[in-house]
Amino acid sequence: RYNPTDMFFFEDDITFWSLDNVVFVATDAHDSKASSLPVSFIVVPLKFSIEYPDSDWVESDGIALYSGNGLPGKQVIVMIGGTPINNTVVSENGTWELGILGSRLKSGTSVPQFSYSGETTQADPIALGSPDSEESGIFGIGAFVIIVIIVVGALAYFFLEVEDDLEEELQKSSTIVPADLGSSSDLLIDDGGDGELERFDDHPGWLWNPSTEEWVPDPDFQE
Repeated sequence: RYNPTDMFFFEDDITFWSLDNVVFVATDAHDSKASSLPVSFIVVPLKFSIEYPDSDWVESDGIALYSGNGLPGKQVIVMIGGTPINNTVVSENGTWELGILGSRLKSGTSVPQFSYSGETTQADPIALGSPDSEESGIFGIGAFVIIVIIVVGALAYFFLEVEDDLEEELQKSSTIVPADLGSSSDLLIDDGGDGELERFDDHPGWLWNPSTEEWVPDPDFQE
């Protein structure tokens, strides 16, 4: 029999506690013997370890599950901001497992701290809520804003084109006539100054006074 921990009384360095090339010999009632192949027993210190969850974020109603190894019977405490939020005891096989509730986390990211055998180990940050959902929301808002800008720009371009087309058609279909028409001026309504009258092909016999915004008879019109 060999108990590696008994070597502590002879040697502090745990690397010397291992046994190399051990051969087992079996003997029966007739003193027949059989030897095993060489077997080595390597003794290594059991260190505290942490295995992280598959994701670095957790929903508010979810749980982030941590696990690891340690000395049986030792307590493992997880803290957020120095406040203990959960604890467990290392099992007989040297493993432990505990969870962090999403409801115990603050908005944004938090840094869990694990206390074990008087030492504190800082773990990787964990976020409350999926970062993808936030990015999707921001992307959706950005896309909506872009669409609105495109629609407003298209409408503005359309109205400008229509206005330009109307103005061009108006210029093509109208002829500028001086307000001073000589002896026929008594047939015109006074336009209040130096304005000009406009003749439109689709309004024969009438002139438009832009100053008074009124139609006046065309003295030169002949049916």
